[in-house]
Parts: sequence; C-alpha cells; structure tokens
Amino acid sequence: MDGKRYKGDKEMRIHAHIRIICMYSSLALGDPTVTLEEVTPPAFSSGPLFPAEDRIVQLFERNTYSVVNIFDVTLRPQLNVTGVVEKSSNVVTFYISYWQIPEGNGSGVVWDEEGHIVTNYHVQVDAPEELLRPIKAGQSSSLKVGQQCLAIGNPFGFDHTLTVGVISGLNRDIFSQTGVTIGGGTSAGVGFAIPSSTVLRIVPQLIQFGKVVRAGLNVDIAPDLIANQLNVRNGALVLQVPVNSIAAKAGLNPTTRGFAGNIVLGDIIVAVNNKPVNSKAELLKTLDDYNVGDKVIFQIQRGSEKLEVNVELEEQ
Repeated sequence: MDGKRYKGDKEMRIHAHIRIICMYSSLALGDPTVTLEEVTPPAFSSGPLFPAEDRIVQLFERNTYSVVNIFDVTLRPQLNVTGVVEKSSNVVTFYISYWQIPEGNGSGVVWDEEGHIVTNYHVQVDAPEELLRPIKAGQSSSLKVGQQCLAIGNPFGFDHTLTVGVISGLNRDIFSQTGVTIGGGTSAGVGFAIPSSTVLRIVPQLIQFGKVVRAGLNVDIAPDLIANQLNVRNGALVLQVPVNSIAAKAGLNPTTRGFAGNIVLGDIIVAVNNKPVNSKAELLKTLDDYNVGDKVIFQIQRGSEKLEVNVELEEQ
C-alpha cells in the first residue's frame, strides 16, 4: 500500500511539473490571455551612489571630453591608366587615386584651445576648436604609492572607457607604474604611465621647437650598474669629458686608467645646487628642472676631496 501511495505521489509531482512547464511554454510562445504586467518582473531603483562612487563618476564626467580618439591613416597612391593612346600626340590619359590604409588607433588628450592633441608618441594639430576641452593637468611629483588613479580612454572611437586602479610604483627612469589594466588603444602602454610632470615640461617644447630641448652637461655618466661595480654607491660617476667642452673648461675630471692599468675614478656628482643626487637617473631627473644656459653648482667627490664646480648647462 505504501509503495502504491509513493508511486502515486511521484506521478502527481511529475504531472505538476509538466503543467508548470506547459504554462511557461504557453507564456513564452505568446498566450493572448497573458498581459505584459503579468510577465514583467518588478524593477527597483538603485538608490544614491556611495561617496566614493560619486567622486569617480564626477571625475569621469569632468574629464571625459578632454580625451579623444586618434586614428592614423596613410594615403597610398595608386596609378590608374584609362583611355587610348592618341597617335597624333602620343598622349595617355591617367589619374592617381589614393587609398586610406589604417596604421594605428589610440587615445590622446586635448592640450589647449589651439588644437594640440597630445598622444603617447607625438603631438597632433588642427583639431576642430568647437570640440576642444583642454585637460587640466596636475603635478605627478607629489604622488604616493597606493593613491587611486583613473585611466580614461577612447580607444576605438565608439565611446569613452574608464578603468580604476592605484599607483603601484614610482621613480622609474621614465614612467610611473600603475595598477591599472589599460584597455587596447589607450596609448599609455600596459601598466605604465608617463608622469604628468614630464608631460608639462616637454609638450610646450614640442609645440615651440618641434623637439625636446634638454639642459645638461654633455658628458658621459656611468650607468648605475657599472658605477656599483666600481664601488660608487652614492652619486653619478663621470666617465668621459669631451675636450674643449663646457664641462672640461669648468674642470670636471673623467674616469681614466693609471700607469699600471688600474681604473682612476673621475668626479662623482653628489648634488646639484645642494640637492642630493644618488644615481645617474636622479642626476638626469634633477637637470630636467633647469633650462639651457642656466648656471648651476655641482657638488662633487674627487677622491677624498669635496669640491664645488660652477657649470653653465648646454643643450643635450
């Protein structure tokens, strides 16, 4: 008896499932007796944004139209010959058409109202003025590891994109490392960003001169790895000083070899205008704050002596 009841209950459950499936099938197939209200689930408003979300949204909305899409094409000529040769003049009619060949796609930022667009490698000009919203750039020199950063791009021209991350590293030779996974076409490289302080310095030079004008010494400075091998742990080691150069006239000594073939270390630059310099990278970074023609004081280590050398910076 219990077995028959179990079998009957099981059959009833199966029939109930079949009825439910049939009911949903009829709804899916378009039952005219069913209204839209009956098959539309309730929708709930998302509510106000969290403060952190609202801040990111506002930053995106304020800066999104300063980011543009850059689409590079190359015009490739193609010669087309048409008509017949005129016997009297031996003239052949021809024309040249140009094909647009896509070369690259990426993002850039509006620099100013004159139409300069800054990308990762070059500066584009002649953007329509009515669409320009110049970017408001800040100084990256005050950044701290762990600070939040936003990457806004327009990689394919469809719409703007936003990625949120953190500053994960600083003091690279060229870049600041970020914890942002950059989408394709953002023209910033994967995981690295050119510091805004660098951009603020070099873009005006690109616009005015068509190149970056760097102030320096025009001497050879030992790479940090070689300096460490020569037991130079602090400062920038001078390797070579060109004859009759400004640095030579100022009295900077190069690295040489002694009579026995031993290496005699040259001057080690340990500070510029009393600002400490611990490596070649720091020296170059420090000199970026100066212009060609500026006179600076180099604090140097020469053997056991500490000296000061006055040098007028020249174009690198």
